[in-house]
Amino acid sequence: MDCDAHVAERKVLFDGGGPWDGNWEATFSRVVHGLTYSRLDHYDSIFQTEFSGWLDRQRIDKSAFAAIHTLGSDQTWDLREYDALEITLGRSDGKMYSIVMQDERPFAWEDTFCARNAKGLMTPTKRWIRFSRLQPMCGNGEPPTPLDLRRIKGFGIWIRNTDERQEGPFSLNIHSISVVKLPCSCPVAVQKHEGVKEKVKVAIDTVRDSLKDTMAQAKVMDTLDTMRDSVKHSVKGSLAQAVVRMTKK
Repeated sequence: MDCDAHVAERKVLFDGGGPWDGNWEATFSRVVHGLTYSRLDHYDSIFQTEFSGWLDRQRIDKSAFAAIHTLGSDQTWDLREYDALEITLGRSDGKMYSIVMQDERPFAWEDTFCARNAKGLMTPTKRWIRFSRLQPMCGNGEPPTPLDLRRIKGFGIWIRNTDERQEGPFSLNIHSISVVKLPCSCPVAVQKHEGVKEKVKVAIDTVRDSLKDTMAQAKVMDTLDTMRDSVKHSVKGSLAQAVVRMTKK
């Protein structure tokens, strides 16, 4: 469902190709001989900002990351009248990114989003992140008090090393980041669905890897070989003929 039709009010926080408010900068995990890097480029000609770089997983451990974020605390955003962040993307690579917000306390809140847009820079794709879905990033494991939307002091977008699909080049083109009043509930359902798909993919890959060099894999391969030979001898002409034969049995 297109939740753009449900937006009751929108306020643009960071828009277009010019430098964004908040003194944004690019950072990344720095390790000797590591290849991870990130950069932030503003393009006035297409009215977009690009977050791009390379995430190294081989030379850096699981803590590898790249990010763009605001710097300093000289600016405060009062967002208590709004329900969600709205990220309008241009061309994007389908990798998992995190949107991060911070109030005056020394830890942040985040949620993830995924978007694949191969239609070009000028075809927008939108993602909505409800404030109620943001999770605290606190090292001691204790749930803090809720994010103070009256005094937001910082924003960021991160890409982290979660699995092999995150490794290598990444690129995310951003038309704008806004806050919206969003009375509907469908964005939550869409994002949960995407999160489930990612978890299922990871689970499938884990099971596939665990079958390597095991008796279970040998049995599966033997079964597949038998099926292949059976199909090879039974199919003459086309796949459609084979299907007809199978339906008659």
